[in-house]
Amino acid sequence: MTNRLDFYSEFYLSEVLILDCLRSDELQTARSTYNFLLDLKNIDPGKIAENVNRLEINLEKITTRDEFLARLEKLLSIVNSHWNGIVHIECHGDGQLIEIGDAHEKITHEELFAIFRKINEKSKCGLGIIFACCNGLGPYNIRDFHIPSPFYFCLSYTGAISAGTLEDNMAKFYKNLFKTKKVLPPIEHSNFILQRVEEIYLNALYLVVRALCSSHERNSLRERMITAIANKYNGINKIKPYLRQEIRKQARKLSSLSDQCDRIIADSETFLCGRKLNVSKTKLLEWLTHDK
Repeated sequence: MTNRLDFYSEFYLSEVLILDCLRSDELQTARSTYNFLLDLKNIDPGKIAENVNRLEINLEKITTRDEFLARLEKLLSIVNSHWNGIVHIECHGDGQLIEIGDAHEKITHEELFAIFRKINEKSKCGLGIIFACCNGLGPYNIRDFHIPSPFYFCLSYTGAISAGTLEDNMAKFYKNLFKTKKVLPPIEHSNFILQRVEEIYLNALYLVVRALCSSHERNSLRERMITAIANKYNGINKIKPYLRQEIRKQARKLSSLSDQCDRIIADSETFLCGRKLNVSKTKLLEWLTHDK
């Protein structure tokens, strides 16, 4: 076991929306991906996931920032809790923003996440995002666990990538997703970064939980709670013996690793937009207590 808790969740895809934001004089990689998906959809149904036959695949040319944001607002208006879709963005990027059309209009990732978050929340964590560009989204940093995630998964590339390499790897990603319904990176040990919301949530909590649940910190937390309660009685020795025992029992319970796991699973609902955390309490306990 490593210090990461990995997930291989199934994703029942209902729509792929490809937004072609490249300049008019550039290679039509979005069209190539669109045609590949149409061909893949028409393969013998026995070789692909059953729901692919009902999959919507759309390609739209986006030339301005306003068009892009308006299209996302339109998507927001139609998604529901049964929708699982991918917004596939063909564009240029620099790690912090994307560039739209011939005028090089820019949209920051923060602006994108503001509306993606609404879509993801409305779809109950059913949004996948693909930044099909150079220097896509880097590691997503959680600022507040009580703010919904902007996606269920996000696939992007770090560094510069050629059009051919991008097309080939997008084909591998989609082909695998169509066949298995599993969200997996196209190539292992490459510059492709696949981020899943469950991994982001738990791995971000890892250091916090391990610190709180270490023997030293747990004992320290327990003693602080006991002291706080005892101060109300002008000292622990002022409390009757059976009450002191009960206080220590409750303090141990509050600071136990098992209870930490219960709270982690319960508190994940907001960040995961209502999606159930796909990990058992047993697995979570094993991960947290393993000597890394």
